[in-house]
Amino acid sequence: MAKVDNPYSEAISMMRRQGGKSVGSGIGIGTVISVSPFVITKGELQLTNADLYAYAGYAELVKGDTVAVALIGDQKYIILCKAVSLGG
Repeated sequence: MAKVDNPYSEAISMMRRQGGKSVGSGIGIGTVISVSPFVITKGELQLTNADLYAYAGYAELVKGDTVAVALIGDQKYIILCKAVSLGG
């Protein structure tokens, strides 16, 4: 019996490769630009309460703080923690 290749496998493989290029790891650095209302930026994205989940201590963040942010679903992000640079 001859092996029959799935005609969709190459297309799916290509979509996975291309999708991985733009998504990356999904974790990035954001900056708090406002605490009331709560808004952070991650690259060119501006994320508000409707877009975010956060760790329990997020209320201690202040404007200008740097945070680690991860993509967790369709247009939803979680603030993992406050981040500080060790490089000066």
